[in-house]
Formats: sequence, structure tokens, C-alpha cells
Amino acid sequence: MAHFHQKKISQTKLTISDAEITPLLDYAQLIPFYVQYLCYYYWQDKAQKKTDPLFFQNIIAMNAHVYEELYGKLPASQKAALRILLKGEKLFSAAMAQEYQLSTQALNKAFRALVEKGFLDKNGSYQFIDPLLKRYVQGMV
Repeated sequence: MAHFHQKKISQTKLTISDAEITPLLDYAQLIPFYVQYLCYYYWQDKAQKKTDPLFFQNIIAMNAHVYEELYGKLPASQKAALRILLKGEKLFSAAMAQEYQLSTQALNKAFRALVEKGFLDKNGSYQFIDPLLKRYVQGMV
């Protein structure tokens, strides 16, 4: 995947090194849509031409209005479920239930609703579908 995008960018008379493409691929979690999205902004910002944390923060900031609206419409239990998922700990532990004041049943219902709404996917474990939304929520925690 890295070679493909490096080749496409080089066809426009720009170059992107392995050190620059790797963070793009990691940030996009190798999801083709998001890889292309980030490569587009990398390509468009010809002057800066680097993938430092500020580059990614700017991408999140450009999309913040969308994520604010999506996140803002979620019930408190679903917001809590997203924050719990980011912690990377056991989701349905007594500690999590106590910390977020949610029963295991309410938390399970929140996760199911987030899957139905397209925020999360469950493939053995819950995962964010949109890596940029994940980063947005991480910035709020």
C-alpha cells in the first residue's frame, strides 16, 4: 500500500519518503478511504510536506464540526462507551461500570447502538470504523 501511494504522489512531481508515508498509513489504520484522504491533504500541503503531529491535528480540526455534531447527538451512555473503548481495558469490568456509573446491561446496549449507528464495528472486539473520529474522541478524553 505504501509503494502504491508513493508512486501516485511521485507522478505529480512530489515525493514522500517511507518515514512520511508510514505515519499516514498508521493514522488511517490502513483503511483505503482514510489513506487516500490523508494522502490528498499531504499532497495538497506541498509547502509543509511532512507528517508531524500538527499535520494530523489540522486534519482533525478541519473535520471537528462534523465530529462535534455526531458526538454531540449521542446519549451519555454511548459517549461513555466510546471513552471506555479508548481506554483499552476490559470493557465490561466492575471498575468500568463504577467509574462511568453504567450497568453492564446499559453498556452492552450502548455498544450495540454504536454498531447499529455505524460508529463501531464488532469483529471479535469493538473497533472504531472511522480512525479520525477515534482521534477526535481521544482528544476529548
